[in-house]
Amino acid sequence: VAVVPADRPSIVVDVCTGCGIVALLVGRERPRARVIGVDIDPATLRQALRTQALHGIENTEWIASDLFRALGAPLESHCAVITANPPYCTAAELHSRPRWLKYAPVLAIDGGSDGLGLLRRVAAGARQYLGEGGALVLQHGPGQDDAVSQLCAGYGYAAIFRHRNVFGEFRFVSATWNGS
Repeated sequence: VAVVPADRPSIVVDVCTGCGIVALLVGRERPRARVIGVDIDPATLRQALRTQALHGIENTEWIASDLFRALGAPLESHCAVITANPPYCTAAELHSRPRWLKYAPVLAIDGGSDGLGLLRRVAAGARQYLGEGGALVLQHGPGQDDAVSQLCAGYGYAAIFRHRNVFGEFRFVSATWNGS
């Protein structure tokens, strides 16, 4: 939420929004923002819509889409922040199915062979929609912080930082798009 401007209207897109918790938190904390939650799974978006109604958050909308496909030209180069919590489990993790993955739908956790497949697609696609100086914030799996930082650098992002979660683990990377 800290990367979303509080003093002016802005557009925030939460890709792979799932049940919409990040989009709704941003919507509640930044009432001047237009927040768009995007997910490929219509069932999760229905849950997000129910949660939105329950909390009376009015500045958040939902789009069913494979990442950025349905966003369209009007949003190109206009987003202040793009957040994403895409699937980031590796093929080995999916094969072993540890207890914490046992009940999760594969669509929500399969990040490809190295766990970075969707993270790469988000980092690449976000460049089209971020305005100059816009922030990309990616949640990633344990131990993926260096790889995610490197892929952001490879796509031309600057000011790349790793962030810890409440348990002290590096689980987020933020990066700035300078429009080049």
